[in-house]
Amino acid sequence: MKIYNLLLIIFIVVIIRKILLEYLVSLVSKNMSEKITLINKEDFENMVQKISNQVENSHNKIRLKRSNTSHLFGLKILDSKNTIDLTKFNQIIEFNPKEKFIRVGGNTNLLELILFLQENGYGLKVIPDMDHLTIGGLYAGIGGGARTFKCGAFFNSVIKVEIVTGNGEILLCDKNHNSEMFELLPSTLGSLGYALSLWLEIEQIKKYVFSETYQYDNFEDFLQNIKKLMKDTSIDFL
Repeated sequence: MKIYNLLLIIFIVVIIRKILLEYLVSLVSKNMSEKITLINKEDFENMVQKISNQVENSHNKIRLKRSNTSHLFGLKILDSKNTIDLTKFNQIIEFNPKEKFIRVGGNTNLLELILFLQENGYGLKVIPDMDHLTIGGLYAGIGGGARTFKCGAFFNSVIKVEIVTGNGEILLCDKNHNSEMFELLPSTLGSLGYALSLWLEIEQIKKYVFSETYQYDNFEDFLQNIKKLMKDTSIDFL
């Protein structure tokens, strides 16, 4: 009887934890998914300059301002002192279908960007599966999706990135300018600089998608077929 009660308690705790985590993720997604808008380039450059001046004139540790600095149980663990506010860096700076790229602020929500592009007949080359995250966050961390097997991780679709370094310097990094920094930046969690804007590859989307579902009786067959399908260049998603 005691074992039964213990198992029942564990089951209830697991269910409550799952519901709570899903609720928190949805809450974060709602808070971050503000309608995306276009911003004038000159206005954006003024925002960049203000951030640069703030970081350059700061002699203490500096970090990103967050709307919520609490952990799961609501206990405050971080002070909101000496922070830079990039919350307004959530807009489109340039949408260029002809050259197949879009430039967005580092705090742009992934879901809102996907919806904007979809309305205009385009999509990102690599779409991670966590739509509550920001573009800068995905670049600073790591992001993958159903096209990663073919196109690489999310950062592989970044053409250029604009960052602010620890001394307030603004750097434009791509394969030809500050190339070493461009190679090192992905997955460094902002330790080399914060992404203020990013140029992302885009491509036209098709109206319909044909899909197939495979079922397996053992894991080895699954792995073998995955390896085989990864070599099929006609497949877009896997």
